[in-house]
Amino acid sequence: MDFRSKCLAVLFFGFVAIVGCDSGEPNVVQPTGPDAPAPPTAQEIAKKIILEAQLDMAIPVAGSRFPISIRQNMLNILQNAKTTHATDPVGKKALEHVVGRIDKRIRDFSRAEAWQHVMVFTDAHGIFKPQSKKYGSLRDEAYTQLSKPRVSVTGMPIIEGRQLILLSFYIPITDKRYKERVQIGDEVHGLKVINVFGRDRGVTLEYLETGERFVAFLATSL
Repeated sequence: MDFRSKCLAVLFFGFVAIVGCDSGEPNVVQPTGPDAPAPPTAQEIAKKIILEAQLDMAIPVAGSRFPISIRQNMLNILQNAKTTHATDPVGKKALEHVVGRIDKRIRDFSRAEAWQHVMVFTDAHGIFKPQSKKYGSLRDEAYTQLSKPRVSVTGMPIIEGRQLILLSFYIPITDKRYKERVQIGDEVHGLKVINVFGRDRGVTLEYLETGERFVAFLATSL
């Protein structure tokens, strides 16, 4: 075989080897230069984080519960966003927008007395501002309100001449429920039983932490 033939053979087998190794899938080349897509702006990054973390959820009624699963998912998304964007100038600007939205929601929820939402969103604030004491007093207020039992009266029997009061308790901060049998003057779960309200319509209770008094009404069935 002459020299020319040998060269052609080498080229042929080299081509076959390259074709045999081809996966059949075209390589995706990201466009560069003037045709490349513009990188996302700080506002666009912030909007995506706010949407994924559900920071713009509707303002609930006073005393609403915050679902545990949504809380954990929200905090995970925000922690991941901090990890991803905190070292990039545009990303840092985006996180400032996110913190601003969180702060606004904290104010919204505190005005609505949605204390579980206040606690969750101050936790969110703490992800980005771990040394901040901005919401210390508000968290204390939320904790105090969530520690106050929600009470309903399930019965008011008179047994052996004694007025007994059957109470059902729910403690938001611990998500625990209790049933107690008490009398006037008893203290239970941070509450003191003051008196019977009206004609056995309910009982007046005092929340010992704050001195606040309120009426728990006798539950009625239709």
